[in-house]
Amino acid sequence: MAIRDLRNRARADLHRAMSIPAIYVAPDGTAQTPCTIRVHARTKAFGDMTGFDYAPAERIEIVPEIITLADEVTPSRGGMFSVATDEAYTVEVVMPRDGITVTSQVTRMSASEVSAAGLPVPAVV
Repeated sequence: MAIRDLRNRARADLHRAMSIPAIYVAPDGTAQTPCTIRVHARTKAFGDMTGFDYAPAERIEIVPEIITLADEVTPSRGGMFSVATDEAYTVEVVMPRDGITVTSQVTRMSASEVSAAGLPVPAVV
C-alpha cells in the first residue's frame, strides 16, 4: 500500500470519527445534499503590522473552516451548510481539493439568518 493510500485511509477514518451530519444547500437553493462535515475554528491575525509584539493595527479573528469529503459534496461560494436549527454556515472560499477532502472557509450565520433562510436540518440519529 502506497503512502498516499495510507494517508487517505487515515483521513477517512478521522472524518468518520469526528464528523457531524449536515445538509449542504447549493447557492441557488435547488440542491440539498446530506453530508458529513468537520467544523474547525482557527484564529488568524489580520492587520498591517502582523507579527509585531505591540501590534498597533492587528486584530485576531476566528475564521471557521468546514472540511468535507470530496466524494460527498462539492461546495461553492454562497452555498450553505445546515447543522441544526440554530447553526448554519455560509461558504466564502473553497480551497482546492486535498486528497479526499475539501476545506472551505465559512461564516457562521446568526440565529435570525438561519431562521429566515428556512434551511433543512439533518435528522438526529
